[in-house]
Amino acid sequence: MKNFLVILWVIACLLVAGCTTMKVPTTTTEIPISSVTTPVCLSDPVLIGNWRLTGMGLPDRLGTLTIFHRPITVNFSGQGTLEGNGGCNTYKGSYSLTGKGAFGYQIKIEKIISTQIYCEDASPIETTYFQVLDNVSAYWIDNATTLHMLDDFDGGTLEYRRT
Repeated sequence: MKNFLVILWVIACLLVAGCTTMKVPTTTTEIPISSVTTPVCLSDPVLIGNWRLTGMGLPDRLGTLTIFHRPITVNFSGQGTLEGNGGCNTYKGSYSLTGKGAFGYQIKIEKIISTQIYCEDASPIETTYFQVLDNVSAYWIDNATTLHMLDDFDGGTLEYRRT
């Protein structure tokens, strides 16, 4: 009988402990409205349109290509998307303008996808083009006709003419 009372007492303690709630201290942090920043969607009407590559500075400053067996193009839309031809494969992706920097306007190009056709005469150049394009971080435009893009990660450059 004594064991029965001990077991009953343990069960009662567990039930009571399970039914109680613990108060968790809460803290509230007020953020002044002036410190909240809203992202600004930047656009550049001069960038929008079709461009054809006329020069590519190779990464690590290994030289510059100015002759391409097939046209390499890019078309910037006003909705933050781009598309073009890498000399063999078509591609598309997205871009965002993030303000002005030391080398012109800041741009972020991402999510580039392309078809996967192998072209013996164009694939090595196209691979390098996609590598530079994927790392572009700045651009500037001369006289609304020449687009310069800079990959400040490893020094590649792209130069286009408006078509």
